[in-house]
Amino acid sequence: MATRPPASALRTIRFRAHGHRNLRATHAKTLEITRDREVSARGTCIVGVGADFEPREVARLRGPIEMKLRVGDLEERVRATATPWMAARDTLIFRRSDEGRGRTFGFGTDKGAADLDRELVVRLRDPDAVLEVEIEELPRSGAERLGVLWVVGRNEAEDPNDELRRVLIAVDSVACAGPMPRWMGDLEPAVDRLPLDAEAQSEAVIEALRDGARVGLLLGAEGTPAGSPVLAVVHAAWELEVGVAPAGVGPSWARVLAASGFAAPPVTWLPAPPRGRGAIREWLARHATGETAVVLLRETQLASVLAAVEALEPDRMLLVARDPGGRNEELLRLPAGEALRDGPHEERGGSRGWVWLVLGPGAAPTRNATPAAVPADIRPSNAAVPDAFLEALLAEGMPVKALARALERVGAGSRREAYQHLLGLQRNTQEGDS
Repeated sequence: MATRPPASALRTIRFRAHGHRNLRATHAKTLEITRDREVSARGTCIVGVGADFEPREVARLRGPIEMKLRVGDLEERVRATATPWMAARDTLIFRRSDEGRGRTFGFGTDKGAADLDRELVVRLRDPDAVLEVEIEELPRSGAERLGVLWVVGRNEAEDPNDELRRVLIAVDSVACAGPMPRWMGDLEPAVDRLPLDAEAQSEAVIEALRDGARVGLLLGAEGTPAGSPVLAVVHAAWELEVGVAPAGVGPSWARVLAASGFAAPPVTWLPAPPRGRGAIREWLARHATGETAVVLLRETQLASVLAAVEALEPDRMLLVARDPGGRNEELLRLPAGEALRDGPHEERGGSRGWVWLVLGPGAAPTRNATPAAVPADIRPSNAAVPDAFLEALLAEGMPVKALARALERVGAGSRREAYQHLLGLQRNTQEGDS
């Protein structure tokens, strides 16, 4: 492995930015420095433009930091925590909030733009003003979780979008099951390439995560079957309590499965649950086999389903996922009993909110039941969606047009084809209920 500084090595970066006639610096909760040279007066958090920082280097800063802003003889100091989720971006955004996802670079900051010395801000309204910036890592307490595991599907890795490239060029290491994609030759030499085709190699990746590294994990074409080194890495990341998140684009169910650390394939897709706790328990015993199982629920159904899982298998691991791929993505992995007591089953967004639930491999059903068949077309490679799953969504009231648009986006046919197919499924469902 190569040139990444050890966790004990604290880094400092220095760069310059410039003033601009439109700078206002009146935002109370946010502060931003950008590489863009032109900004409008609406950007009330911006304090410097035309910055010459290297996005990759800034993205590698971790833990508590202090930023010094100097214009001539005036200096301001801002403290924050550098998020381990930072990608290589052209903006440095500091927020007072405790959330370090999305485009945020520093969270928990002690100052917004409005808190800066007003004389310094006046000087920055001169386009000829030079803003000298120094960002220094501060000593860590040892309690910070600095490691991050980005899980990337093989399709996304072969043809990455801009956002995925920004993530992967900012990591410390890229681990890959199978051959590395060609475009990864564009990565800077400081990014370690770690093969992942044997158990011993998975240990090297796990050790890097334990040491606080940010690792991009490229899945093989087979997904995460039981016994694979890839599965061992994802599972270990959850055990180490480092951050785990899917990266790149793809169907939300594929993102959730990739980040779960559960063996897939095989996968059982569960139909929509019935109402009533007793009926839900029977539904779970009938359909949830010992394989990894996936179901899309309304927020209001989650607590009842968790109670049923706890009653049957309290130690079964599960993943609860909200807004996968969105701005408010939240993934939580914990045993069923713990999820019911302490987990995220409160309602958010009203009865129309949706949440993914993934059940890890568990015991076979103990009641007389016929397990739901695993559709042959559940493969991340073609983004196909099983009819049983679509019928469950329609039964839960999801609009046909909205679902057709979603199917088109994930590559499951044209919108017109998807719409006609969904109408047929809807008729079948209604006839079955009559």
